[in-house]
Amino acid sequence: MSLEAEAQAHMYKKKKQFLQALKEYAAYLEKFYDDNLHSSHELDQAKTQLQSSTLWAAEAADMHGIK
Repeated sequence: MSLEAEAQAHMYKKKKQFLQALKEYAAYLEKFYDDNLHSSHELDQAKTQLQSSTLWAAEAADMHGIK
C-alpha cells in the first residue's frame, strides 16, 4: 500500500469514528433533554438546533477534515 493510500485510509477511519461519536453524543443529549425537560416550544427549538449543529459539524468534517 502506498503512503498516500495509507494516509487516505487513516483519514477515512478518523472521519468515520468522528461521525459515529457525533451521532452517539447527539442522541445522548437529545435523550437527556427529553428525560429532564417538559415538553415545550423551547424544547423543540433546542432539539432542532441540536440537529442543525450536528449537521453543520458533519459538513465541517467533510469540507475541512478532522484534526
